[in-house]
Amino acid sequence: MKKFLSDIIQFSFFLIIFYLCFIVISGLLFPDFLRRNLIYTLGGNGFTYTRLKEAKDISHVDVLFLGSSRAYRSFDIRIFDTAGLTSFNLGTSNQTPIQSFYLLEKYLDQLKPATIVFEVNPDIFSNNGVESAIDIISNEKMNVSLLKMAADINDIKVWNTLIYSTFRKSTGLENSFIEGNQKTDQKYIKGGYVLSLTENFDQDAGNSYVCQLERKQMDAFEKIISLVKSANIEILLVQSPVVPALYNSCSENKNFDRLMNQSSDYINFNRTLNLTDTLHFTDGQHLNQNGVAIFCNEVIKLLQAK
Repeated sequence: MKKFLSDIIQFSFFLIIFYLCFIVISGLLFPDFLRRNLIYTLGGNGFTYTRLKEAKDISHVDVLFLGSSRAYRSFDIRIFDTAGLTSFNLGTSNQTPIQSFYLLEKYLDQLKPATIVFEVNPDIFSNNGVESAIDIISNEKMNVSLLKMAADINDIKVWNTLIYSTFRKSTGLENSFIEGNQKTDQKYIKGGYVLSLTENFDQDAGNSYVCQLERKQMDAFEKIISLVKSANIEILLVQSPVVPALYNSCSENKNFDRLMNQSSDYINFNRTLNLTDTLHFTDGQHLNQNGVAIFCNEVIKLLQAK
């Protein structure tokens, strides 16, 4: 019996080592189409590498922004600075509450914001969080909180990315990486904001989504509210405006508004701002700079009133 257990342990150990080596070799040598369960996005579409690197040197801001691309492409830190409010935008691509909680756990004590503005919407609460987890893991060094986030998502793609990213960063393969401040039609602005370089509206970029709120995202959201309130920090929940066709395609709008109103101060700008698709948006979900200016000034009024 002891020999059997010993054999099982040795075989399991061999399998683990083999799997780790296979993931590393796949990442180094295999083309994308042969490693669909291993996705590594250093830099990413939303300048996550640059943003997280910059965040390490920021402290004591008036306002901290959280959320998905609807946060980092909507809250222009320059406009808030003009109003006398120092800020940092910690939004990341497709960021769900699971990733928001991870980022808060890591950066809250350092950034020490007076107020957190959290962009919330039913689309992101209906997301499994895999894409956002991969984005952050690809651009962060391994730590215990990152491991906990991967466990919360518990997806094979996330685990594989964690293994490969840990290998690359621990061996220094990324030490020389420098991310530029411009990609296609987007430009990174110091402080975490991403400026859209096009004002044209792309009506084919998606004007509908299916909303089905995930329980694990709601649980993470509740942990965020608890963490922020225990730190005696103000939190303002904001749903940024999207084009009407996209907003109206979600069946969870009323339920989502009710849940947010129960949690903290909340405003849904889809109900208060009257914006025009072709004048104020680049696509169904994202504002152009004209729309950003209108939106940010309305948020500033709320913050000043508080």
